[in-house]
Amino acid sequence: MSRNWWNRADPKVGVMGDIGGDAQVSEAYGARFWHPLADGRFAVIDRAFYVAELDSRRYVECMTEYVVCRDWRRPFDTEDRSDARYEEHRDHPATEAAAKRAAERSEEWTCTYEWGRIYPQEVLT
Repeated sequence: MSRNWWNRADPKVGVMGDIGGDAQVSEAYGARFWHPLADGRFAVIDRAFYVAELDSRRYVECMTEYVVCRDWRRPFDTEDRSDARYEEHRDHPATEAAAKRAAERSEEWTCTYEWGRIYPQEVLT
């Protein structure tokens, strides 16, 4: 059984660059959470928020990446597998400041539940 805690990487909020594809119209801000897996690898959840525009409509979008890797500091260089989900956040104004605030407020308490839905076979320690 896993403990319901995840480590939040420093910095608490980082600039994530151009990750939202053609729809992204602002800087992306994100948070990284990591947890050891039973087999010695790591579970990493990267959550990035940015302003997106589609069909002249602007909104804050969250891209969450779930990564199984050998080094949580370099998850994409050492990944064994990954998956991503995109979610529109309608409760935030469509501004870069709102995207940054959403990243700052991102919490680890949902990580264990999310991980279990995406990779139930990857056991957290």
